[in-house]
Amino acid sequence: MIKSPLFEVCMDLAVEDTTAWSEAIFGSVALGDKRLTRRLIQIGKQLSSTPGGSLSGSCGGQDALIEGSYRFLRNKRVTANQIAEGGYQVTSWLSQSIPTLLAIEDTTTLSYTHQVKESLGDLGGPKEKSNRGFHVHTTMLMDAEQEKTIGLIAQERWCRDIKERGKKNHRRVRLYTEKESYKWEKNTRELENRLGSKMSDVISVCDREADIFEYIQYKLDHAQRFIVRASHNRKLEGSNCYLFQMLPSAVNLGIYTIEVAQKANRKKRQVTLELKTTSVTFSPSERRAKARELKPITLNVVIAKEKNPSESDCLEWILLTTEATTTLECTRKITRYYEMRWRIEDFHKAWKSGVGAEEQRMQSIENLEKMIVILSFVAIRLLQ
Repeated sequence: MIKSPLFEVCMDLAVEDTTAWSEAIFGSVALGDKRLTRRLIQIGKQLSSTPGGSLSGSCGGQDALIEGSYRFLRNKRVTANQIAEGGYQVTSWLSQSIPTLLAIEDTTTLSYTHQVKESLGDLGGPKEKSNRGFHVHTTMLMDAEQEKTIGLIAQERWCRDIKERGKKNHRRVRLYTEKESYKWEKNTRELENRLGSKMSDVISVCDREADIFEYIQYKLDHAQRFIVRASHNRKLEGSNCYLFQMLPSAVNLGIYTIEVAQKANRKKRQVTLELKTTSVTFSPSERRAKARELKPITLNVVIAKEKNPSESDCLEWILLTTEATTTLECTRKITRYYEMRWRIEDFHKAWKSGVGAEEQRMQSIENLEKMIVILSFVAIRLLQ
């Protein structure tokens, strides 16, 4: 990628100069016209200077700025993906000198009620009062050792067709690549394209939704590293035993104390975890094996379970991983990396509340998507 003169400011993740920050993030976005790129930089500066407000409000009452900003969003030659790609390339470049990277990913929704609502996707609720908006699956990179947010590296946005609601049988016969669950592999493929050989230093960190046989096999087939929280009680190959039933026999390596953050009705507290490990081999179900060429997969497992829980809600993580689990230090590191998965939820909060992604009012779905993409990078800045 072509680096702007101010590109180096991105190495200082706490940069205060919003002009320099916006030039660094958006200065290399390829829009086919330098004037469009300059306008994008200006919009980025405005929004990062006044996070949480509207686009017009960020213009400080200057009519020319307001008109120029909205004209940019209406320009059909500019797409949300073009804007995003420029930002991803910045993240890729910043990641090159970092020894170990965590690719933390998760899915959220952005909900809207204004006039463009009917063009957006189904988010659930009664059909006659269905919530509408985008489903968004985001991957962001973090420095594993410094625990710093580097930036966004992949994001998929889509609108779910309300006509498909309730058609579970239809989903069963769809190809894996046509299902929403393919989003995990799709983002991984985008990471490969943007990071190249640097992928060997990347560990994907995912919640239980990513416990998908096809996704895990893809990662293994491409020698990619991951930590995925187990969701399915899979049958072990060559045995009548299942994953959850064999966990008590895992090797006990020691303890690890973590701090659990406050969330909803849950209080902030310190938790001592007992760490165990084992290795397992799963075979694909017959139905899955027929639909795609799947083979048995062998994984390491870390079981992090609260020791002497004082509350009814006992903390327990069953983590499937490619990482070594032979020592207490190894399992502590894996558990710490999984703890950092919550940073993606911090991003969602910053995106929705911090910079007001759900408060934006646009006249078309295309304009709205461009706006929320710009705001996604502004939200990352709040985390840095």
